[in-house]
Amino acid sequence: MSSTFWNTVFEAHEVGSMAAKYAWLRRVALEAAMRKDALGYAAQRWPGSLREHQRVSPSRYRQREAWAQQGLAEPDCAYSAWLTRGHAAICLWSELHRRTAEALAWRSGATGEGGPAAFLRDLTQRDPRLRAAWPEESAVLALGIGSVGAGLAEACLALRAGWDRPRLRACLLGLPST
Repeated sequence: MSSTFWNTVFEAHEVGSMAAKYAWLRRVALEAAMRKDALGYAAQRWPGSLREHQRVSPSRYRQREAWAQQGLAEPDCAYSAWLTRGHAAICLWSELHRRTAEALAWRSGATGEGGPAAFLRDLTQRDPRLRAAWPEESAVLALGIGSVGAGLAEACLALRAGWDRPRLRACLLGLPST
């Protein structure tokens, strides 16, 4: 397990974003009239959230909303505390939403030419703070993912967390670990 990653502080504004996501998508599921526009909004604000919404049971989803609400009432703490409580999916989805948004924005932007190496070089030049949230270029290239998008974001998150992708997916989707 990567202690650097798990020592990251899950700040209140990120916890709040996750609480808002779970509340928003729960309401969308209950109010069919607003469904299409609301799901589009969710996909833009929290890239990847629709996958979670479709694949995680409603009871688990409500549970995650409660965990995020509980996290809002507590002081900021490290991801490791969320992991210890069995609530790591909240901080992992928060990370994955941000990394996926960065990858997709780059891919759709004017500088979105090339693969992962070009993406990382662009992040280094444009925003070193964002670049710091991605693994080293050699580790990213060793993943063998040739395109910049959600798959790269997920693989890099697994690498940063010190997990393999099946374990990360199991946690994200509330599946039994293999």
